[in-house]
Amino acid sequence: MSRTLFFSLSRSKCHHEILPCSFNEFNKILSSDISFVPTPQFQQTRSKVHFPNDTAEARAARHLQFKEFNRATAKWRRETESLCKEWRRSFALKEIEQIRADEAAAEESRVVLAEQKAAAEHRRRQAAIEVLLRKTEVQCQLAMVSLERSKSAEEKRRIMKKAENLRYALLLEESKNWIDTEEELNSRIMETLENPEPFGFIVDLPVSKGL
Repeated sequence: MSRTLFFSLSRSKCHHEILPCSFNEFNKILSSDISFVPTPQFQQTRSKVHFPNDTAEARAARHLQFKEFNRATAKWRRETESLCKEWRRSFALKEIEQIRADEAAAEESRVVLAEQKAAAEHRRRQAAIEVLLRKTEVQCQLAMVSLERSKSAEEKRRIMKKAENLRYALLLEESKNWIDTEEELNSRIMETLENPEPFGFIVDLPVSKGL
C-alpha cells in the first residue's frame, strides 16, 4: 500500500498526516469536482481555526469525514505493522540463511585448505623420499665402483706378489751357480778390486790397488 503525506497548517506549527492512498489517487481527488464542499472562511485564533459561517450539518459531515479518515488510517497502520512484521521476519530468515551459507562456505574453505595443506605435505614428503632414494642410489653406485677398484687393486697386488715371488725363486735358483766355493768368491773379490769398472760418474774415482 502506498502512502501520501497530507500537510495542514496551524498558527503554531506545520504537521503532516499519512494518508492511505497514493499520490495519483490524491491528485484525482484534487482534480475532481469539489464544488459541493462549502468554502470556509478561515480566521486564525490562538489555538484552532475558526469557521464563522459554520453550521451543524457541516460540523456533522466534517466529524463523519474525520471518523472515516481515522478508521482508514488505523486500518492502514495495522496493515503496515503487519507488513513490517512480515518484512522483519523475512529479513531475519534471509539473514539466518545468509549466516548459515557463510558458515557453510567458511567450513568448505577450511576443508579445502586442509586438503590442500595435506596434499602439499604429501608432495613434500614424496619429494624428500625421492631425493633420499637418489642419494642412496648414488652412494650404492659409488660403493660398487669403490669395491670394483679395491678388487682390481687387490688382484693387481696379488699378481705383482706372485710375479715377485716367481722372480725371487728364479734368482735364487740362478744364484746357486754364481759361486761354487768360498775360495772362488775370494778370488772374484780380489779380481774386482784389482780391475774396477766405471759406474758412470762424472769424475773417475782414484783406484787404489791392493788392500
